[in-house]
Parts: sequence; structure tokens; C-alpha cells
Amino acid sequence: MISPYELREKWRLTNYQLARALGREEQTIKSYMAREGTNSHRKPSLTVLMLCDARDKEWSLNGVPKSFSCYQEA
Repeated sequence: MISPYELREKWRLTNYQLARALGREEQTIKSYMAREGTNSHRKPSLTVLMLCDARDKEWSLNGVPKSFSCYQEA
């Protein structure tokens, strides 16, 4: 399964865009990205990992929705 970090990097999303795509708060996404061992780090739940995997598969087939893409076409 793909992690939130991997999904963000693969699809070039901001934390805000990833939060919208996963239905989470931006602060929650930031806690997933924090370095392990720090107080602010939070391990993504299985539900979040499954949702990341589903988004990755969906976007691989259909492309990232324009509302999530960092690079909007003019």
C-alpha cells in the first residue's frame, strides 16, 4: 500500500490538497509527514493507507482531478 507521503510525492500535491483528497485535516497530514520519533509524528491508520491506495489507483486510470493538481492547465 502507498503511504500518504508517497502519494503526495508521486502526484506532486501540497499537504492541503492531500488533506482534501483524503478527507482529513491539513494538520493531520502534517503529522503523518513528521519525522518518526518526534512528538508530532502520527502513524497513518489502515483506513488512510487503503484510501491512499484507492486514490492512487483511481488517479493512475483517470488522472488527478484539476482541483488537486498543483499544475493547472491554462
